[in-house]
Amino acid sequence: MSAARLIDTNVLVYRFDPRDPVKQQIATDILRTGLADGSAALSHQSLLEFVAAVSRPNRDLSGEPTLARAEALLEAESLARYRAAAERTGRALKWGRITS
Repeated sequence: MSAARLIDTNVLVYRFDPRDPVKQQIATDILRTGLADGSAALSHQSLLEFVAAVSRPNRDLSGEPTLARAEALLEAESLARYRAAAERTGRALKWGRITS
């Protein structure tokens, strides 16, 4: 039996960062595959860090945040629900919010 790899906050942030489409696609692939097959896990701390990172003003985006705070919270909540459901059932589930 192998342990799931913990997803770093940066992977969550890159998933929504429009400045680097290559990193964005890699992050999407890591999340899609890892969450679908159970080889990746999310920590509560990473979800909190994700919300803080993407909802603060970003110089490279003309001072706008990567995501509005409400949108960042919805994404984190969706991930948290997915994580809780996977833990309850003890198996991998599909997370429908990850799209290309």
